[in-house]
Amino acid sequence: MTLYRRRLLALLATTVAGCGETTESGVTAETPTPTPARSVSSSSAPSGPRVRRQSVSVGNPRAEPQFVTVAVEYRGSTAFVESLELVPGERRTVRTPIDRGGTYDVVVETANGDRATYRWEVVERLDGLAVTLTDGIGVLRTVRCGTDCRVFAGGERLDEPLVGDGSPRWYAPAQVVLRNPGPATEVSLSVALDGEALVDARYRVDHEAQVVVPLTYRSGTYRVAVEVGGERVAGAWRVPEEPSRVVDVSTLAVGCGPANSQLRVRNADGETHAVTVTVERGDTVAFEERFVLEPGGGAAVVPVDGSGRYEVGIRLDGGPETRETWWSCPPNGPAAVVVDATGGASLQQTGL
Repeated sequence: MTLYRRRLLALLATTVAGCGETTESGVTAETPTPTPARSVSSSSAPSGPRVRRQSVSVGNPRAEPQFVTVAVEYRGSTAFVESLELVPGERRTVRTPIDRGGTYDVVVETANGDRATYRWEVVERLDGLAVTLTDGIGVLRTVRCGTDCRVFAGGERLDEPLVGDGSPRWYAPAQVVLRNPGPATEVSLSVALDGEALVDARYRVDHEAQVVVPLTYRSGTYRVAVEVGGERVAGAWRVPEEPSRVVDVSTLAVGCGPANSQLRVRNADGETHAVTVTVERGDTVAFEERFVLEPGGGAAVVPVDGSGRYEVGIRLDGGPETRETWWSCPPNGPAAVVVDATGGASLQQTGL
């Protein structure tokens, strides 16, 4: 049934001409251009003001690969359809042919049957849509703020992200994301490194929208402060461990994005082992459990409900505890406590 559903979703994606697809690494892959099954008639073609060509990004923080289709319609006629297969932690961005303002209807559906609809108000100051496959499906309008940023409201900002050390891990600049699920508001953002102010700017953040501010390729501990309506939140931002500092401007909650917070415990040894796992954040113990695992056995738990930095304690067969840091931040995939073939235990995490 799943295979049949995937085939149907893939067939749906061929009803619109293919577009260049861009991964977060910035590599562009050309897709073939099939003959559209139907085109937008002149009577239903978008006639709103010209806008920047819009993009749709889809992220998968889930623990398993996901096959997802995004379809966009304007007054009943297909404007854009694309299907993507995403590994855990992956986010991909696809450019659409949409370059006229107006109200569009969006349907997002996964191969396992998760489905969401969204009414997309395309406006000139924003440049796309961000879809995230969390427990449900989250959708926000988005704009990436470079030098030509239509939601910039004044202040000092960087013309280009800070240059880094050339490490191959830098496939994209670290960024601050101002996420607003609530009413439109103005937000003040300040960023400093080693006591030197880099950004002291204001942004107008639309309702159901996010502003993405690319800032740096340089490793370090930055100081980030966000102020909305007299309320303020500030703290340290560690780069590259946290590729994104995400602030919900409606609540001032801070994280590093919609992370995959599943933790697996696996025994790859030929003997039975007892593993005690403790997960802490600051002075709070978020999770503690003892697992007795047969050879080849395992378990999966969700010990935390948010992204960020956690300390993981691992105690094998009642011996001394070892401690490791777990960054539950995209684009990292699931983390695992693994007992290896030598009888040692460690924390492992996949990343893109």
